[in-house]
Amino acid sequence: MKRYIDDPLAEWQAAIKQRFDLVTDPEAQWRKLVDLAMLAHKRRQVCSGELSEMLELSDAAKLWGLVEWE
Repeated sequence: MKRYIDDPLAEWQAAIKQRFDLVTDPEAQWRKLVDLAMLAHKRRQVCSGELSEMLELSDAAKLWGLVEWE
């Protein structure tokens, strides 16, 4: 993520729905989701509990992408 992101929470919400990206490159999409979640927490858009859930959902999305990729 090289560009400035105005709203990391909105970006994360959009990225988690990108099934094509999750299937074609699960690792890269997972990294993007984790980075956006951490940035949203850093900017205080989400609390620690919400961050934890976002990271769990990111992990689940990565696993789904890997299963679909096979």
